Amino acid sequence: EIDTLPDHSSCWKELVLIDCPHIRRIPDACTAVSGDLFLEDCKNLESLPAIKSVYGNLNIARTSIRHLPENIIIGNDLEAFSSNIEMLPRNVRIGGNICLGDCKNLKSLPDGLIVNGDLDLSESGLTELPDRLIVGGNIDIRSTSIQELPDNLIVGGKIMMDENQVNASNVKAELPADLPHLIWKDSGYMYVKNKLYKVIEQHDD
Repeated sequence: EIDTLPDHSSCWKELVLIDCPHIRRIPDACTAVSGDLFLEDCKNLESLPAIKSVYGNLNIARTSIRHLPENIIIGNDLEAFSSNIEMLPRNVRIGGNICLGDCKNLKSLPDGLIVNGDLDLSESGLTELPDRLIVGGNIDIRSTSIQELPDNLIVGGKIMMDENQVNASNVKAELPADLPHLIWKDSGYMYVKNKLYKVIEQHDD
């Protein structure tokens, strides 16, 4: 029955709220989480504070959240299944899988999006894929209105789609040598052995 969190709470380590229908906001002081941020099934939660980084997983599945903060950094997975999310920010960086399945309000993804793992878009409202999309794992576009794949799409795994949905003959499978490096390049962060680190100081060696 929890309905509020203390305004001064920074939630810097980890915050897990699952099936808390009375929660309507996360404190503005919560701008960085060193672990996971789970808000699954918090149906009345409509927005997030200006979160800069979540070093672990961000789960907003089955919430009313429509937008993520600009320039948000997510170290591992983004789980937004059945949420009201409409788009991803242009400068978003996500280190793992992206699940946007059953996001009926999803309108667009940013051009140049790089996904280190799988990209689930099944049963979403997306009608086209972004330009220069790179997916290291599988991409699922089943039960969507996507009828054409970009010529510069690169998918390292499988393309899961409905029969006769699209022609995938033009899709390239040659992934760049180091996807994590591309994702975090010029971000001020490094991804080493499946963990995200903020670069405090850097030297030539």
